[in-house]
Amino acid sequence: MDAIKLSETGIIIFGVLLVVIIILLLRLRKLSQTSKVYQNRIKSLESDKNKIDTLIKNQVEQSFHDLQQQIQEKDETIAQLKIAHKKSVDELFLTNSFLANISHEIRTSLNAIIGFANLLEDELSKAENTELYEYANGINESGERLLRLLNNFMDLSRVEANEIEVKMESCDIVRIVDQTVELFRFKANEKGLRLNVIHESTAMCMADPILFAKILTEVIDNAINYTQKGFVNISTTYTANHEEVCIRIKDTGMGIDHEYLKDIFEPYRPEGSKFSLTYGGLGLGLPLSKKIIEMMNGRIEIESEKGYGTSVSLFFKASSFQDETSITKKSAKSEIALSTQLEAFYQNIRILVVEDDRMNRMVLKKMLHNFMDIEMAKDGDEAMALIKSRHNERKNFEIVFMDINLPAPWNGITLMKTIRENFPFYRQIPFIALTAYAMAEDTIKFIHQGFDDYISKPVAKAYLLKIIQKHLIENKNV
Repeated sequence: MDAIKLSETGIIIFGVLLVVIIILLLRLRKLSQTSKVYQNRIKSLESDKNKIDTLIKNQVEQSFHDLQQQIQEKDETIAQLKIAHKKSVDELFLTNSFLANISHEIRTSLNAIIGFANLLEDELSKAENTELYEYANGINESGERLLRLLNNFMDLSRVEANEIEVKMESCDIVRIVDQTVELFRFKANEKGLRLNVIHESTAMCMADPILFAKILTEVIDNAINYTQKGFVNISTTYTANHEEVCIRIKDTGMGIDHEYLKDIFEPYRPEGSKFSLTYGGLGLGLPLSKKIIEMMNGRIEIESEKGYGTSVSLFFKASSFQDETSITKKSAKSEIALSTQLEAFYQNIRILVVEDDRMNRMVLKKMLHNFMDIEMAKDGDEAMALIKSRHNERKNFEIVFMDINLPAPWNGITLMKTIRENFPFYRQIPFIALTAYAMAEDTIKFIHQGFDDYISKPVAKAYLLKIIQKHLIENKNV
């Protein structure tokens, strides 16, 4: 019995051990399978990693190559841009030089044409020769028209190149408007037009007075040109809520077609070929006026109806008020005083004009010989000889007009500096640059070089006398 029990116990133990072994084997097999799964997973991940590394490496290499290529392309583009920039700078320089030379040649010729026409008008008016006077007047008007076209073209080029310097200051609109309108009295009377000025306000405005007068001149001239009968009214008003001054020019002219109004500020766009042939011009006046007035923080507005006239409004920022009566009295008083004082010493003024163009010398001498003692020199050597001779005679000149473009080896700048260096008396005497060069930078250059003032050809007699008066007053403290 004991043996049987012992045998059974052994069998049970063996069975238990067998079961345990089987369980362990199964567990081991499962672990082995799991291990293989992990190994496969690791191999897969390593493979993926290698692929990613390879991909990243390839992408980095490609990106680096692309970047290198982009850098190379940008370097080439920069080099091309530098070449293009240098070319554009050279072309701009050549264009400006061309414009300056063209302006110089045209102005030199116009100075003689307009100058002689003015002199003929004076002489024929005295002789009461109406027919020949009309011929001379036609020459003068054609010259002035060509000059205006040249000025507008040059000014538009300067505006588009940002070369116009705007000097803002408080401007007396009453005086500027009145002075500008007076320039057109004769023209309006010839056409039988009423030219009316109504000052509803004496407010001052912020603007460049020279550019302000230029815009006003352009608009009034257009109004008279395109009005065959009726009137041209110029009024000044002040708008308190906007703190603006408005100058309105209203005419009873032909008016502007509604379809064209949207293009009226586009340059070189006159209202149709028939309009252009009838009234002339290239359509530069209003586009130029708009650009200039916007440079002065102002604006221009136009209302028009075909066949019923046009109204042009110029708006400027107001600056202050001044009593109109005091303005008028002050203006009249100073003008009378100036005229009386100048008459006393006009005949004793000695002026030297250095000008290489024979026609221009003739015009200038004829303009001034009735007023003062004037001598001419055609080049630097002749000018130096005159200066020395008159200095020894104690008859020094009180104003010197100097053409810039003189025959070699002289030019106006070197001649002016040489005179002042060798003759100390002339260091206090005004030298006026007289030239057909009229680009914006010319004025600055001549003033910086030592000239006291600058006159651009063609020279108007009234403006020439005004410049002389200005410097005589400064030097003599009249």
